[in-house]
Parts: sequence; C-alpha cells; structure tokens
Amino acid sequence: MIKEYDMQLVVATGDLQELMNNIVNSKEGLFFLDMEIGEQTQAGLNLADEIRQQLPFAQIVFITTHEELSFLTLERRIAPLDYILKEKGLDDIKQKIVKDIDATQTILKTETVQHKDILGYKIGTRFFSVPINDVSMLSTNKERPGSIS
Repeated sequence: MIKEYDMQLVVATGDLQELMNNIVNSKEGLFFLDMEIGEQTQAGLNLADEIRQQLPFAQIVFITTHEELSFLTLERRIAPLDYILKEKGLDDIKQKIVKDIDATQTILKTETVQHKDILGYKIGTRFFSVPINDVSMLSTNKERPGSIS
C-alpha cells in the first residue's frame, strides 16, 4: 500500500450491489468512483449519494471523463474530496490519488482524536452530540421511589 498506511483495499468492482454489500458494516472509507458505470452515465453519482447517506464522513473521489457532471455533486450535496479528470494523464491521476489518500489519512486521524469520546443521540428528527466527559448517569431504583442512585 501507499506509504504503508493502515488501510486496505476492500473491493474493486463494476457491480454496484457488490460495492454496497461491502460497505454495510463500514464506519468510514475512501471511495474512488467513476461517474459512468456500465451503461449508466450517472450511476457513480447515484452510488455516491447512497454512500453519503450510509457513511456521512466517507471520502469520495470521482475519477471520470464526465466533467459536465461535476456541478451535480454540489447540487446533490455529495461533497467529494476530489474530482479527477481522466484526460489529465496517468501521471497526474497517480499524483492526485496519492494526495487524496494522504488527505484521507489526515482526516481519519483528526476525526479519531476529536470524536472518539462523543456520545451521539437522537430525539425525534434532531441529532445531538456531547462530549462523553460531560455525561452523568442518573438512575432510579424501584425499591426506593423518589431517590436517585
């Protein structure tokens, strides 16, 4: 692997369902997608949308010939890490991939430090998070009504 990072290639496929099956239990990831998969010009865009829903902090990089679809990533709030055009040449693509892997590694390290002690919870449709050190647990006892332990 590049720079011996603690990363591994999980799946390389042209099958959308196989990719989705492999991310079901993931918490994070770096995804290199083409906009066009098979006969579908926007299949990669749709896949990125699904990835973003399941893994909000995933890093997504498009490697594609479809420059005209780049604005759609903004409209659909996919927020890709990078958008690499295949026309730039193999050396440029390789350099950008290495930079994207470096950037992802830095992001993952930062998130681990900043979010490891966070309690997340949901009330209705709103999400909340608080530092775990700010949480105090209170419980009641059935045998002693009105008292807290």
